[in-house]
Amino acid sequence: GNIRRCRPHRPCAGHIFVRCSQLTLKGGHRGLSTQQHRDSTRGSAVFVGGAVVGAASLWTFNVMTRGAEEEIKRRWNDPNLRAYWLLEQCKVPEIPEDVSDVYVERHGLEDRIDAYVRQELTTEYLVVVGPRGGGKSTAVKKVLSGREKVVYVQLDSKVQNIQDALLDAFGISAPIKFKLPYAFQGFKGLHGAEKPVLVVELDSNVSPDSIGQQSSELKTLCTDDKLAHGILVLSDANAAFKLKEDPDR
Repeated sequence: GNIRRCRPHRPCAGHIFVRCSQLTLKGGHRGLSTQQHRDSTRGSAVFVGGAVVGAASLWTFNVMTRGAEEEIKRRWNDPNLRAYWLLEQCKVPEIPEDVSDVYVERHGLEDRIDAYVRQELTTEYLVVVGPRGGGKSTAVKKVLSGREKVVYVQLDSKVQNIQDALLDAFGISAPIKFKLPYAFQGFKGLHGAEKPVLVVELDSNVSPDSIGQQSSELKTLCTDDKLAHGILVLSDANAAFKLKEDPDR
C-alpha cells in the first residue's frame, strides 16, 4: 500500500495511515471509494511515538485489507456486480503502437469476427487458428476494441484455466471452485440485451491438456448454456490438434 504521514487531527507528534485509494491486492489495483475508505478506517486510534506509530499503521492496513476483501466477496457473490466488475477488469488489451504501425489488416478474419459478435452467424463459438506471430490476437483486439460487453482473459504458464483468470482479475487469491456459467449469469440486460463476448487467448506455454479442457469450458458456456459468445485464440496452428473432437457442440 501507499503509506504517507498526514496532518494530525489533534496536536501530537503525527500519525500514519495507509491510503485505500490504490490498495494493492493479487491481480492489480482495486480502487475503493472515499466512503469505503472512511468505513475501513473508522474506529482506528491515533498513536504517538515512533515504534507505536509503526504498529498502528500495520494494524490500520490490516483493517483496510479486510474491508477490501469483504467488498470483493460482495461483488463476486452478486450476479450483476460480478458481471460489471468482470467488464471493468477484463477489458480488451490495447494494441501496442509498434505492432499497430506494422499491422496488416486481415479483412476476411476481421469481417468474420465482427459478423459473429453481431449474431449474424449461426455458429456458437469461434476458434482462431494460425501460425505464431501471424496477427491472430491483434485482429481480434482490433475488432473488439471499444465494444461494451467483452471479457478478455489471457492464459499462460501460471494461469492455465479460465476460472483462475477471472478470479485473478477480481483479486481473489484463495481458490474457489465454480462452473464457468456461474460467472456470466448477471450479464443479461447489462449494456443491452446482446450476449457478452468471452475471449480466451492461449499463450504458447499453456499445457496441451489445458487447451482441450478450456475448449470444453467454452462449449459449455456458449453451446450448452448459451450465455455468451466465445472466441478461442490459439497460440499456433499445432495447438488445434489438442482440441477435443465433439463436432455436435
